[in-house]
Amino acid sequence: MANQHTPNLVAVGTIRPYRAVAPTGSADNACGESNANNLSMGVVSGDTKSHDSANHAEANDQVSLQTGNVLLIECGGSVTRGNGLKTDADGKAVEAATSGATLQYHIGVALESGASGAIIRMLWMPQAIRPALS
Repeated sequence: MANQHTPNLVAVGTIRPYRAVAPTGSADNACGESNANNLSMGVVSGDTKSHDSANHAEANDQVSLQTGNVLLIECGGSVTRGNGLKTDADGKAVEAATSGATLQYHIGVALESGASGAIIRMLWMPQAIRPALS
């Protein structure tokens, strides 16, 4: 089991393993899978809620986040080692845009390459970056 921290966070819906999460809902401690290019608060562990579940958490379950700077996350598309990552609509890691006018909410840097569905290591470095205008 990876190092994990169980803050006072509660799922507002289904959260699958190795997904980025963000604040959502009306309660201060509510969270859900991050949306596309969302400012995220962490990445959940790979644990499932029970032996017969594919989910890390479901509505009203406690959420456990990975600790440290190197985290495991599921890819939502092809990712190349060294590139900046942001979230897709399901809280998976995808490469952040390097040009255009849209502010990019990076969650980190890919430490290894992977295809869609792969679990890769990522350096957790959340920050907002304005890409170069094209």
